[in-house]
Amino acid sequence: GGSADIDIPSDSVEDWYYYVTVDDAAGNGPVGDPSVDGSVNYTVSVSDNDDPVISGDSGHVAVGTGGSVTLWVSASDNIGVVSAEVSVDGGVAVGMTWDAGESRWEYDYVAPSTDEDHTYSLTVWDGEGLSDSSGPYDITVTDDDAPVITGDSGDVSVGTGGTVTLWVTATDNVGVTSADVT
Repeated sequence: GGSADIDIPSDSVEDWYYYVTVDDAAGNGPVGDPSVDGSVNYTVSVSDNDDPVISGDSGHVAVGTGGSVTLWVSASDNIGVVSAEVSVDGGVAVGMTWDAGESRWEYDYVAPSTDEDHTYSLTVWDGEGLSDSSGPYDITVTDDDAPVITGDSGDVSVGTGGTVTLWVTATDNVGVTSADVT
């Protein structure tokens, strides 16, 4: 009998092919050489079994109401990371865009106009469908939009001893909590 050890490279999923031959002491061989007797080649099917590894991400972030913040992830894989996704508040995962200049996957998150906090998680994938995930992380949304005065009493005239009503109305993305006329 005979055997051979083959070291398969970790950075390739290319299949390997081999055939077997045997000889005897009397020189009756080689038997099994495809060029002599038409033996078939055998295949060593190589598949990627190494998960990608996240090496960095945006972590916890803060953003003003209606503002945007870049969520990002960088990862490596023996064959290559082919995609990345972000899921906000456990919702449907959305694809991220590769930024070659930064060597990372990115997604521009636009905060809602309310000051409710959110969470997000990141997942990276390789060509075999293997993945790595990080998170959940907090997205702290802070109200940074000032109220807007939509109307006021403006200039008014009143006679001596009279009474006048002064007023103001306003809107705000989160809500007006008080209005004073002084």
